[in-house]
This record gives sequence, structure tokens and C-alpha cells, in this order.
Amino acid sequence: MKKHKKKIVLILGLIIAIVGLNVTFTYSKYIANNVYNYFLNSKEFYFTSDTLDSDTLKNVNTTWDGNDVMFTLKNAIGSSQITEYDIKYKATCKVEGDLKDKVLCAFTTNNSDTLEGTLSSYEKCINNTNDEVDVTDYNKTKCELGNYVWSNQVASQDIAFKLTTEEEIEIDDVTVVVEVESTEPYRKKISGSFYLHKGEVVTKEIKKYYDSYDNFDMLTISNLFEEPKCQKLSFDSELFRLDGNIDEYESYTLDDKGYINSITLKLPASQDIALKFYKTTFDEIYSVDYFTLEESDICQ
Repeated sequence: MKKHKKKIVLILGLIIAIVGLNVTFTYSKYIANNVYNYFLNSKEFYFTSDTLDSDTLKNVNTTWDGNDVMFTLKNAIGSSQITEYDIKYKATCKVEGDLKDKVLCAFTTNNSDTLEGTLSSYEKCINNTNDEVDVTDYNKTKCELGNYVWSNQVASQDIAFKLTTEEEIEIDDVTVVVEVESTEPYRKKISGSFYLHKGEVVTKEIKKYYDSYDNFDMLTISNLFEEPKCQKLSFDSELFRLDGNIDEYESYTLDDKGYINSITLKLPASQDIALKFYKTTFDEIYSVDYFTLEESDICQ
């Protein structure tokens, strides 16, 4: 009986040790990632995407029509934190799951599963006055002499991938993983998984999906209608901070502290839009029910 008790104690001790090591490793990885991100931010290095991140983002497209799938790389966080130098990168895409040996993923620009490119920084003159002067072609000297603002701009690059197969099979459900790593001047890897479902849309509606990650949350809005829809999204700004460029939205409202608590956006027909949020309380768990959508008529 004592031998059995000793075995049980040893087994329990081993389990506790393994769990403890796993928790320690996970926490250490979390700390290391945050330290490195702090280092990159100190260099004003920003390499982002709405559909890719350091923690692999999940992207769900339930209205995929079999055509190319696009994602966007940016050299900024929002509209104020902008990288002031070029960023070189390397991207890869691959199919996962049951179709990984039957379906090939390739970028449309070079028909390969690997793509290298450069996200080029640039500056331009901004007219921050009400004199209605067109400063589009002004150089830095002329811009500053005219008392206008010469500033860095958000650079973005749209990249598309396609799926092909040598066999005559119908691709109805497939998962594609995209990884993009900056190679110069600093290294940062961001990735995303794209679940693509093809089929007839039975119910015409606007749907919401909510996912939590280590450092942020994502809200995906799917427009299942075959025409664009104008929607107002409202949320509690005491709980969530919206990330992104406010100029991308049709309109927005602020609370008494100056934080965004609603946006109006135009949803493209049969497409998804992903929005990134930061929680004000790190350990709280929220759901899609904390966000409300209602139809609006102010979209252009």
C-alpha cells in the first residue's frame, strides 16, 4: 500500500513539475516578445497588418468566391507612429489541413509561394491651413517656406495570393497560413491563418466574430449581402480602445475623454473587415456581445 502511495506522489510531483515548466516557458516567451517589441518601438520600427500579427491572427471568410485573397502590409501603427525608413521583407504562404498535398498557394505577382519586397517610406507636404492651396507637388523646401507641414506618411502594400490544384477537385473549405518577416533593418515576423469557405450564402445578414489574443482583441465583421452596407459600430470606450487610422471610417464619435466609442463604416459586398482593439483591463474576458451594429445612412 505504501509503495502505491509513493508512486502516486511521484506521478503527481512529475505532473506538477511538467505543468510548472510549461507555464514558465510560456510566460518567459511572453516577456521576451514584449521586450523585443519594446526594442523595435524604441527604434520607431513599425511593421503591421490588419490580418497578420506576432500572434497568428485568425481570419474567417465565409463568403469566399474562389478568387484571389488580399492582405495589406503597413509601416505604421495608426496614423501617427510611422517608420521613417524602408523595410525589406520576405513572405510565404502554404495550405494546411487535408488539402495541403493537393492545393498549392502562390502569390499573384510572381506565381510562387515565396515573395520578397520592400515597403518604402515616403514624405509629402500637408496643407494644415484653410487657404485651399494645392501642395501635392511641393518639395520639402517649398513646403516649409509656405508654412505647411512636411511629414512622413503611412506606406502600405497590398499583396494577394491564389490557390491552384493540378487535380480536378472542388475547393470549398481550405486554410491558408501566411507568414511575413521583415529582413532589414530589423527582424519581425507576423502571420495569419485564412479560413476560406466557398458556397452559396443562404442567409443575407451582417455577422460579427470576436477573438482574443495575448496583447489585443480582433472583431471581424462579415457582410453576407451582395451589395455594400453602411453600418454604425458602437462599443464601451471605458473597456476598449480602437486601433487604426480614423480617416478610414465614414465618421466616428468620441466620449468625454476623447476616446472613440463608435465608428461608421462602409462594408464592401460579400467581404469581411477586421478591427483591432486593446482592452483597458488586461485580464478581463469579453465577447462579441459587447459590440453593437446598426444600419446607418451617412456613407458616401
